[in-house]
Amino acid sequence: MRQITAILLLLSGLGLTAQTVNLNPDHKRFRLGEKVQLEIKTVSPATKKVVWPVLKDSLGSHFDILGIGPIDTLSDPSDKELSLSQKIEITSFDSGSHQIPALPFLFISGSDTDFVNADPLSFSVLTVPVDTTLAIKDIRGVVDVPFEIGDYIPWILGGLALLAMLIGGIFWWKQRKQPEKPKVPVKLIPAWERAIAQLEVVDREAAWRQSKFKIYYSGITDTIRAYLEEQFKMPALESTTDEILGLVKQRQFSADIQSKLREILLVADLVKFAKDVPLEHTHQRSMQLAKEIILETRPQPSIEPERKEEGNV
Repeated sequence: MRQITAILLLLSGLGLTAQTVNLNPDHKRFRLGEKVQLEIKTVSPATKKVVWPVLKDSLGSHFDILGIGPIDTLSDPSDKELSLSQKIEITSFDSGSHQIPALPFLFISGSDTDFVNADPLSFSVLTVPVDTTLAIKDIRGVVDVPFEIGDYIPWILGGLALLAMLIGGIFWWKQRKQPEKPKVPVKLIPAWERAIAQLEVVDREAAWRQSKFKIYYSGITDTIRAYLEEQFKMPALESTTDEILGLVKQRQFSADIQSKLREILLVADLVKFAKDVPLEHTHQRSMQLAKEIILETRPQPSIEPERKEEGNV
């Protein structure tokens, strides 16, 4: 018993903290269309990186997102904990009792990753009160307006002028019509060539040198996603990092390609959602890995015609 107590005291002294996620609304009962401010807060050890969920225009099927604030870092005098906070405005146009679904958060420490879901949050959405003690009034009937031709003369003249212009335009077009020129076939640029060219632009601009890390890594990941979607027909542009890695694994990409892609996407997620600032060599490595993925997965040219020519010789 003394040994167990000593171990617990030792762990407490080391300041070990489990990661937590909390949703704090300013009120849980509101009328249809009324704004509610919701604070999302995470607390984790300072050694862990936090990947925030992507918030778009809704939370579940009953709540609309009206505004999204920045992710703020809360100060900790001991520097042992990392506290992040974000405020969003939501509303609902469905009356009744509804629940915000669980929000997934990713905590990364080295090669270890932990998923923590925020607990679902229930709200009561109230309808606008109606005083049923008042008498119900009849709807006013349709009022007949006497017909006067003078009121429609401008519309008639305008319609005749438009018809005359249309007939004149058709006649002129027929007189000026020329035989169509033969269409010149357009040479399509392969997806991998366009992807490499786009990466060269991102590399040359080097937005990270102006501390625009999000722009730099978005340029890399957007190019990779577009290439995978066009070349391999994957829904990569609208997929999360885990979904893309799952699709690549299903297509039986090599372990080396999967590892490179995972490294690029995780670093980009940390920059975009956790405001991480990678080292300079990480910027250059991410760009190099992206180019290697495209060059190593591009379609290889066929060599069958060359073999036939060699046989004829």
